[in-house]
Amino acid sequence: MTTWKQDRLFLILAFVFASALLFGRSRPTLACSVPVFRYALERWLPDDYVVTVFFDGEFTESQRRIVNQLNQVADEGIANLSVQFADVSHALPEDLQQLWDTAGTGQALPVTVVQNPIVGSVVMTRPLGGQLLDELLNSPSRNELAERLTSGDSVVWVLLDGTNQDESDAAFELLSTELAGLQGGLQLPEVSAEDIESEKLLVDPNELKLKFSLLRLSRDDPAEQALIAMLLNSEPDLQEDRFAGQPMAFPVFGRGRVLYALVGKGIHRDTVSEACEFLTGSCQCTVKADNPGVDLLLAYAWQAKIETTPLREIAPPELVGLGGFAESSATVLPTDGATQLEAEQNPPLEMPQQRVETSEGSTGVEELSMSVPLAIGGGAIGGEVTDSGTREVGASKELNSETSFSGLAMGVMAVMVLLVIVASVALRQTS
Repeated sequence: MTTWKQDRLFLILAFVFASALLFGRSRPTLACSVPVFRYALERWLPDDYVVTVFFDGEFTESQRRIVNQLNQVADEGIANLSVQFADVSHALPEDLQQLWDTAGTGQALPVTVVQNPIVGSVVMTRPLGGQLLDELLNSPSRNELAERLTSGDSVVWVLLDGTNQDESDAAFELLSTELAGLQGGLQLPEVSAEDIESEKLLVDPNELKLKFSLLRLSRDDPAEQALIAMLLNSEPDLQEDRFAGQPMAFPVFGRGRVLYALVGKGIHRDTVSEACEFLTGSCQCTVKADNPGVDLLLAYAWQAKIETTPLREIAPPELVGLGGFAESSATVLPTDGATQLEAEQNPPLEMPQQRVETSEGSTGVEELSMSVPLAIGGGAIGGEVTDSGTREVGASKELNSETSFSGLAMGVMAVMVLLVIVASVALRQTS
């Protein structure tokens, strides 16, 4: 082999080695040993449903009261929703015009359109009336669901009955049997000493328990129509004709997050087991946005209800090494861990106080104190609203660091590729 070929081979091998090293380190370790359901309960804040109020010029006094209540719910974090307003008597931004054309046209004004936070589909369209808030925020099943999740249930399976009673009963029996077996057969992962020390778990590991429960819904229940609409819009194809009338099972975990839907014959022991194993296994990716699922709209005081060990010096488990058991004196200092972490990972959105005015004078909304994005003629004002109409809630620090590091790695890689090409050409010319 000639010298220049040897040198070029050496450069190529060095390039491959460096590439493997860089890409092997380009994505920080985002996994942890905490079970998925518990990590989600403690750390993942629910995404906002977007409530768009379409109106024509002004509100009546009673409508103003409802608007103020909606603003209060959004501003105080009573439920995971954000509110925006669109005056149809003026030109609307493209995204809101499209939403109006799709869901609002033909409706008596003012009207509210509620959108799913991830899929962006229209969940429900309702008049701005006295029953709006109650239907939007409250239902017996949603309250029961939240209570179970904060009282120790790892996963609550919601079974939405189909139109065939026998098929629905069969799905209920299968779920009941399989969940009982999995509850007795699965084991929670052992939480590592490192994750305890870094406060990735805000409760004593010995207090974690594995428990599944089942909640059954009738499609005809008038009190649960909002919840049913949310479930059916958790995936974009669940309302297609091929799934019409079939029973559907939804594993719900964390702060009311639907993992995905099992439909009809898809409600099978293997699929049920797969979902349960994933949700009770170690969290392989702690970045919420990189995990499957969509949140339900719930008015619930999650942070106040979630039981944590206020971190009362949880000692990490003893480590076994070559010399036997290594005693560890490391402890976790008492902190308000849950509140501190929530503030760090999800800083509150600062939205300026707004007044709605047009060149023609008052819209009738100027008395409202609005700290929500408004869409009046020229576009959205305030807040962080994407083209799809959904608000981006605080990005994870881990995701930001991952993006920065990956960008640096790609830059280094580009330089290395260029150097290899230049060196190869130079060697060829001098050979």
